Amino acid sequence: MSNLLDVDEATVGYLVSRVTEALGEQAELHLELAKAEVARDARALVKDILPFAVAVPLVSVGYLLACVAAGLALAPWLGYAGGFALLAALNLLGGGLTIRKGMLQLRSRRGLTAVTGAELGESARGLVAAVRPSHTQIEAQHAR
Repeated sequence: MSNLLDVDEATVGYLVSRVTEALGEQAELHLELAKAEVARDARALVKDILPFAVAVPLVSVGYLLACVAAGLALAPWLGYAGGFALLAALNLLGGGLTIRKGMLQLRSRRGLTAVTGAELGESARGLVAAVRPSHTQIEAQHAR
């Protein structure tokens, strides 16, 4: 014997209860999926970032020494303070532009919550649409 009731025996309350339960289960499944996606993305991100994390200190020390050498080379024309100030200004400008570009890229990415929220909304609309024909049939039965 099936646990589904005939359309004649179903009530609006029962149908609303079924939709509510199904929406709750769907929300739990979407949250589990979101957790799994976040964990997977975090592991991939660590793998992608690790080489840069190792290289940054090495490159930074080399870059610092190159800037000192360039400042000393500019000293005869601009003085020590002028040479280092010019290099500092160029570095601040380059760093600022790089940070701006990175921030724009981060903002352009579509977040996980937006995707998961949209999928949850689609599931809810699908469940409601699946129940509505049954509700319409019940009303037609009572109208006779």
